[in-house]
Amino acid sequence: MTPLDKLTSFSRFKIVVMQKYHALSEAQTKEQILDRFSFMRFLDMVPGDAIPDKSMIWHF
Repeated sequence: MTPLDKLTSFSRFKIVVMQKYHALSEAQTKEQILDRFSFMRFLDMVPGDAIPDKSMIWHF
């Protein structure tokens, strides 16, 4: 089990909503999750958690 396996369907849905709302590409979404505590808080993550990469976000 990888750290990314803890991403629930709801967490993946939140990533897609956040991406569409802010008009972000997959790469920009990953960078913004890493950069903004507000995005991490919205996704129920803490610094140091595994963040999905752009190819995984694209598959959502």
